[in-house]
Amino acid sequence: MSESEISEVVRSLIKAKQANAFSTFIDFIQFPKYRCLVPNQRVDFQFPLTLLIGQNGSGKTSVLQALAGAPQGMSVSKYWFGTAVDPIDPDNEGVASNGQEGKQKFQGERSAFWYGYHQGGPGGSGQQLEAVKTRIWRKDDPDYWEPSRPILAYGMKLLADKKRSPQIDMKVKYLSLRFNLNAFDRCFHFSAETTLRLFRKLIWDKHGKTGKPSIQDYLRHRSLRLKKALSNKSVIQVGRSFLNSKPVELSLDELKVIGEITGKEYTSGTMIDHRFYETQGRSVVLKTVNHTYSEAFAGSGESLVVNLVTEVLKAPPNSLLLLDEPETSLHPGAQRKLLQFLLKQALAKKLQIVVSTHSPEMVRGLPNNAIKVFRPSVDGAIHVEQDLSWDEAFYVIGQHLDPSIHVIVEDKLAELLVTTALESIGATFAHKFRVEHRPGGESRMKSDIALAITTQHSRPMFLFDGDQAPAAGICDPQYLTQADVAPAKLDARILQQTGQKIVFHENSNSTPAEKSKIRLEYLQYYRDKVRFLPFTCPEAVIWSREKCEAFLAMIEGDNEAARVEAADIEKKNIKERYSYIADKYGIEIDAIHRVLVLAFQKGGGEAWTSFKNSVKAMAANENV
Repeated sequence: MSESEISEVVRSLIKAKQANAFSTFIDFIQFPKYRCLVPNQRVDFQFPLTLLIGQNGSGKTSVLQALAGAPQGMSVSKYWFGTAVDPIDPDNEGVASNGQEGKQKFQGERSAFWYGYHQGGPGGSGQQLEAVKTRIWRKDDPDYWEPSRPILAYGMKLLADKKRSPQIDMKVKYLSLRFNLNAFDRCFHFSAETTLRLFRKLIWDKHGKTGKPSIQDYLRHRSLRLKKALSNKSVIQVGRSFLNSKPVELSLDELKVIGEITGKEYTSGTMIDHRFYETQGRSVVLKTVNHTYSEAFAGSGESLVVNLVTEVLKAPPNSLLLLDEPETSLHPGAQRKLLQFLLKQALAKKLQIVVSTHSPEMVRGLPNNAIKVFRPSVDGAIHVEQDLSWDEAFYVIGQHLDPSIHVIVEDKLAELLVTTALESIGATFAHKFRVEHRPGGESRMKSDIALAITTQHSRPMFLFDGDQAPAAGICDPQYLTQADVAPAKLDARILQQTGQKIVFHENSNSTPAEKSKIRLEYLQYYRDKVRFLPFTCPEAVIWSREKCEAFLAMIEGDNEAARVEAADIEKKNIKERYSYIADKYGIEIDAIHRVLVLAFQKGGGEAWTSFKNSVKAMAANENV
């Protein structure tokens, strides 16, 4: 799947969500009091795939766990429970003077979360409901989370009959892949000391071996039973204990997806859950054209991909899928393929997927409302910022990426104007942009578009002065008829639109169809990536008689002389005015520009607002 295909799946998911195709969906979750989140923090879910971004310890996993405990029959206590060292509500969980726990529980605010959801069929038939779960201390279960009636103090609404809404009826799968080690690695890196002592006592010494056995010796011995189970596709029993599940062959669909993500081509694969290696774990045996190997020789990311893909493909339609850092051990290209896989699954099975991640590749190109940024405040409480773009999100958490929006303008003054507008919007937004001018002005820019269409990696935007906007508007090539797409007719249309003849880099023996194709691509690029300043030229918008008088008065110290001089200067051509002042007073034109641009910014007004809005709008084109 190419980048354009990712964009197409994203658009399809947006349309499916707008059409209420997701019959079961959590719309938001809110936390009156929950772990390190600020009181009443809300997280909205508007896109089927939501990405939680933040530094380590910023609360992403806490939100995943709350979502896992939201559906009917589920509880967050499976993942979050109090201990003597880490009580859940330390301010309200004292121990009574007689030493009996529980008598002073929850004298104040209790941990709780509530959420809004809809459940029904396509076409908008699902009514939005609200459900709440609050932690209640019970003698037999100190980590019980109880559903209750709507709590108005939290901002919840009563149903018409004043009854409580049911909890959402939704299958949920929570995959914390950071700790999902395969059986071999778990034993090799984390085996207990008693494992080798027992192995020596029961096996090693009895076979006349000398010295102390190593973990390698233990694994070699225990792998014999694993090999037997795999070869015979059997379950091995010792006494009353079963040591493994029956081996499962990976399907062709599973192997294809796994191969797309890892960049390999597999001919077969087998999974087996077992406890041959000290503790319960999973082994995977993969076969390519040239090799057969287990997780012992596979990369750690390869084993994780097998587990992830098989689990996601088993997720039932309309279920909730929660993934905690699934990109672990994957290189950027594989992370991108993983995102593609998740998007396709969300669309095909109408899954709601929520992912915590540190990877720009898992976020790039997704709509802003899919991105949630977890950010600590000065007091340590976590705020969740919503509707940031993917690169703004990583800027906020301190990961400064290369600018994603490259803008080419006609000259240095246009560059200064655009960068001034970006800085006024804010550093988080401004860092997305790289703005530059190139020698040759607008004529060179129009020729450069013919080069830009030949690459998928560097597709800059071209921002022309307003006087370059064609009177007939920008051509949309999708509305051209077959008779309009002959090379000569397209050349004439391009000349009418740009005001100059464009030389295309094509072979002398190119067919008419090939010539038409490159010209249509030029017109499409012009429509997608070309914008115009909302004024004829930068020199005109920053100029005013009053600003000129104030500038000259500052130089000459004579207001009347400055007024007369400004009146004479204004009779000249707009661009000649700046060179005249520069020559007469020995001032660099760039310095004059900077003074007048700052005056234009500080003056505000409709022209500045319109210009700043046009700069903001360019960000919407970064994925085109």
